[in-house]
Amino acid sequence: MATSQDIISYMQRRTSLSVETFLISPSLGESEVAHSVISLANQLVKDYSDRYPSFQRRNYRFLMQTIEILAQLLEPITESGSHKSSISTYLTEFYIFLNKAKDLIIYCLESRRLRLLISNSMISNYFHNLDREILCILDVINWEDMNLTDDIAKLIEFMKKKLGQEKIFVDQVEESLKRTIFGFYEALEAGEVPDLTNIHKYFVQDLGITDAKTWRLESESIEDLIIRHENDSCVPLPVLRGFAALMQYGKLLIFSVQEEPPVVNEPLVLIPDDFLCPITQDLMIDPVTLTTGHTFERTAILDWFKRGNLRCPITRTALSGIILIPNKAVQSMISKWCAANGMPYDPPALLKTPEERRRNNIEDSSRAVLVAKKATLKLALDLLSQGVESAQISALAQLRLLTESDKQMCIEIVNFGSVPILMGLLKSENRVKQENCAVTILHLSLYRENTDSIMRTKGSLTIILKVIQSAHTDTARQHAIALIRNLSVVPEYKKKIAKEKGLLKAVTELLYSESIKDKINAMQILRNLSTMETRIFMIKAGIAKVMVKAMFVQEFKKPAADVLALLVTLRKGAKKIRKEKLIVIILTRMMQWGTPMERESATRTLLAFFSHGGSKAMRRSFQRPQLRDLITSLLRSHLARDRNKAARLLRLHEKFRELI
Repeated sequence: MATSQDIISYMQRRTSLSVETFLISPSLGESEVAHSVISLANQLVKDYSDRYPSFQRRNYRFLMQTIEILAQLLEPITESGSHKSSISTYLTEFYIFLNKAKDLIIYCLESRRLRLLISNSMISNYFHNLDREILCILDVINWEDMNLTDDIAKLIEFMKKKLGQEKIFVDQVEESLKRTIFGFYEALEAGEVPDLTNIHKYFVQDLGITDAKTWRLESESIEDLIIRHENDSCVPLPVLRGFAALMQYGKLLIFSVQEEPPVVNEPLVLIPDDFLCPITQDLMIDPVTLTTGHTFERTAILDWFKRGNLRCPITRTALSGIILIPNKAVQSMISKWCAANGMPYDPPALLKTPEERRRNNIEDSSRAVLVAKKATLKLALDLLSQGVESAQISALAQLRLLTESDKQMCIEIVNFGSVPILMGLLKSENRVKQENCAVTILHLSLYRENTDSIMRTKGSLTIILKVIQSAHTDTARQHAIALIRNLSVVPEYKKKIAKEKGLLKAVTELLYSESIKDKINAMQILRNLSTMETRIFMIKAGIAKVMVKAMFVQEFKKPAADVLALLVTLRKGAKKIRKEKLIVIILTRMMQWGTPMERESATRTLLAFFSHGGSKAMRRSFQRPQLRDLITSLLRSHLARDRNKAARLLRLHEKFRELI
């Protein structure tokens, strides 16, 4: 049985519905088929005759009248048995017609106002096609072979005459409303933003969108059309994107002080960590994998490389080249998960060729969309500065959307000087404000042009630290952690971050969190902050002891060893690390059974440990008989850097023996 989704597909592709979708089972007898047709017609009349869609009311009413008359016509004919002579051949055709009518009825009743309006002509045409279809069936049936009563014969003639006179009907009032919203789009294309009076009159008075929740549902219906869009759709993709941008602006303009129950307070579906980009903390749309094996959102990792970073964001491994491998397996799992949880998902695989991908990007940045977004941005920032809490909640929600994947909007926010305001709102006791603010600032931090403004804002690190320690929601806390991770990549900020009172301790505590994501982010932050300038602050914060414990976790062995290799170069660090009796055992095992990268890291750490740890460190180390064998095996490595480190270790070993 077809659903109303078939009608959506029909309207997008302008093709007929598959007849096979509605065929009756061949195992049914004629009487059962006749009963199915009549039951379906009566059920449609019962369920939908007293309901009306927002638009297309005349066409809808005429279709319901046609179905009602059809039920009145077929019931006495089939009951009398006269259908066996001729009409039985066409019962399947009636059944197909009724199912198509049912899907169109459901589509009209369930669709939002704007969705019906912008497809007004096409829907009218589909109603007309159904009228022509039933008229064709009535015309080909040989009614003269049946013993019809005068009343039935007159009913048939009346129905044929009425359908024959009916022409395609397009309501001119509805067409006028349709032209108005297209006029708004044309104004945006010309660089003009519709004013409050016109937007309020059109959306609130004419369309009856009188509250923020209804407005959000209307916006989501347009977004759904964009996701489902096909090349031959009745409305071009740039226009749909313009409508979506206009709806964002209009909602903020009209309902900025109207409190709608926020989406974040509704039951949420927890997105699996594996589906989130480690950089943006957002659901991945186009996942790609680096040679290190870690997966990222394509746009996020490309921005990472454009900022001059040539290391993996997770492992900090130097990359010989930028090789992005599309991760189709993860993309498929994300797609299935989104479908199972009712979340929209628009993977780039829907764009068949690079030319289509390029054209889609051009369409997305059309002048109308850009003008509407800038107007929304300016309005949102004005509302933030006014101090009305409900308006600030609405404004932050829009800023979160605007900055999600739009670099230009992120830069515009900073250029407006709004980072201090956002930092102030990050301290809010309102959980919705704090969460949206944390997400927005994280989006800003993805671009190097913006990070200076974040770091220059007075007390920014203190505020972020407070959110990490006592955020009102897990989402706010995780985005604050990701924000520190992004900032810790920039060389100029490392010392300032490490000096922030309590920050290193808070990050260290995350290593004991139950969240795998928190642990990974914490280790990445500590690895990023490990420099010659910051090592003293890390030692004071007790990082050395924590890193030794972290080496017992398989995923953290290498980054922990890298941090220790730096900390041990300072006398205080060497002294603290010497106290950890298991350090040499762990490093030796890494050299013996680790991956090539882990072996290299362990060798580097041991070398630093021996060089700066003194005779006590060497005595403890060289008492392990297998260590010399491991050093000897490294001398045969095909990598020059491994051979060099092994030679230096061997010289230290010989020096130690001479001292003894």
